Amino acid sequence: MFELLAVPILMTLLALLATIALFKLRARFANWPILYRVALSALIASFAPTLFVAGHGGIPVPTITGLVLTIMQMKWLDDLHLSIMGVGSTNMGVYLPPFLVCFALILLLACSKFRNRVPAMKPPQPW
Repeated sequence: MFELLAVPILMTLLALLATIALFKLRARFANWPILYRVALSALIASFAPTLFVAGHGGIPVPTITGLVLTIMQMKWLDDLHLSIMGVGSTNMGVYLPPFLVCFALILLLACSKFRNRVPAMKPPQPW
């Protein structure tokens, strides 16, 4: 059981670290505010709870975990299919509307103001 969940948990932690690193390095994206907003919104929305549907029912998991589990269980790339409701294979799938709603809300509301960092106090002038 642990082997099955090791990779999705690792990918979830990597997405969390990428989100924190992107937030900490926001001053480097001063020339590309739209790229920063889209990347940050996608990373934060990847933690939106969604329904992972397998043969035995549905389990609520973060979107990134459900996508990794779905890709891990595919035998061929041709098994992957995308629909209006989500992405999946023949025996499991992930619903994407919670991800899309969170992405749109974060993109429009939480990241609406992108400001360059300015120092609070001017540096002292040498005499």
